[in-house]
Amino acid sequence: MEFTKQTRASFDQFLDYLPVLFFKRKVHANDFTSTGEKWIELQFVGCKVKSPTMLEADGNVHSLTPQECRDRNLTYSSPIYADVHIHGSGRPSTVLPDTYMGKLPIMLGSRVDPNPPDCPYDPLGYFIINGGEKSIVLQKAHAHNAMRVMHKQVSGIHHWAIACK
Repeated sequence: MEFTKQTRASFDQFLDYLPVLFFKRKVHANDFTSTGEKWIELQFVGCKVKSPTMLEADGNVHSLTPQECRDRNLTYSSPIYADVHIHGSGRPSTVLPDTYMGKLPIMLGSRVDPNPPDCPYDPLGYFIINGGEKSIVLQKAHAHNAMRVMHKQVSGIHHWAIACK
C-alpha cells in the first residue's frame, strides 16, 4: 500500500478542494426584455461526497462494493450533493438544500472508500470504471518554452548552459 500512498493522498487532497471548486463556479444568466434586465445566479455551497451507492432500476438504493462493480460492469462512484443558492432580480433569494449534482468515481483506498481491500496484497490507488480497473499514471514531462539553466563543474572550472525547448 506504500506504493500508491502518494496517489491516494493526491486524490484525498482533491476531495478537500472539491467544495472550493464548486463554490467558485457560479452560473449567471441575463435576459434583456422590453421591461428591463432580468438575471439569475446559482451558487453551489457545501459540496458533500457521500458513500458509494447504486440506484437500481426498481428505485432501490443500496451500498456499492468494488467487487460488485467488477462483476456487473459498473463504475465505483459516489453521489455529490450541494446546497444551491438562487439569487435573482425581482425575487427573494432561496436555497435548495442537498441537491444532487452528479457522481464522482472513487479511488479505492481513499478516505471516502468505506470498503476494506478484497486482497491483502492489493496496493489500491485505482478506480473501477465500467467494471475495469483504471489507474492514473503520473508522468514527469519537459516544460516547453521555458528556459533551463544547467551547471557542471569539471576540474574546478564552472560550465554553464542555457537551453530552451
